[in-house]
Amino acid sequence: INVAGYFGPSKITIYKKYKGRAIMAADTVKGTASLQLQGVTSADTRVYECTVQDPEDEEGSLSDTANLVVL
Repeated sequence: INVAGYFGPSKITIYKKYKGRAIMAADTVKGTASLQLQGVTSADTRVYECTVQDPEDEEGSLSDTANLVVL
């Protein structure tokens, strides 16, 4: 499931299922990104993965995961 995509400083896309519930922010200078989900329900329980595709970055971590459990 794709939640959001970052395609440059002025192009963050929130995909259809998460429109109005997801907020994404990215700071390419610091090399950070964050994703917030609002109004979560048990249907949102899953492991979310953030994947970075940067062909010039040979040292950084290219992905990380977060496990969201909504009771």
